[in-house]
Amino acid sequence: MSELSVFVDESGNLGRDSKYYILSLVFHDQAIDVSEEITTYERLLRERGLQNKPFHLVPLTHGNEAFADEDIETRTRYLFSFASFAWHIPFRYKTFIYRKSEFVGRAELGMKMKRDIIEFLFENLERFQEFEAVKIYYDDGQRLITNALHEAFEYALWQQALVY
Repeated sequence: MSELSVFVDESGNLGRDSKYYILSLVFHDQAIDVSEEITTYERLLRERGLQNKPFHLVPLTHGNEAFADEDIETRTRYLFSFASFAWHIPFRYKTFIYRKSEFVGRAELGMKMKRDIIEFLFENLERFQEFEAVKIYYDDGQRLITNALHEAFEYALWQQALVY
């Protein structure tokens, strides 16, 4: 069965501490084997004396959470290692950037996200229809995103092909 995985993450929140809200969707055709790229990445980490930690940009750049005990040079090596991995891995992505000051509230922002995702899906509909299943991975971190994803994908694609 042909399967497309869609990994979703957001940056920013609805509070006042950020000017932007960023939504990224990463697409991976599961028929394309990425094990060689992963093996190379893990080998490079070992050669550079780095642990295989989950990559998360904010803790990495700020030196907290999993990177709290790492100095700036070590964190920079992590960043370059991951950037090299991302450069070589065969995936596609789409990022939507929203200036929060342009929206009256969360409902308006959610509607804009939904419309943008639908527009993107329709612009690439032929490609999406090549897959028997589209699996969407999102941690349900923010209800606004969960709703926009469900409403957009279910509107634009065959619902029986969607897996959350």
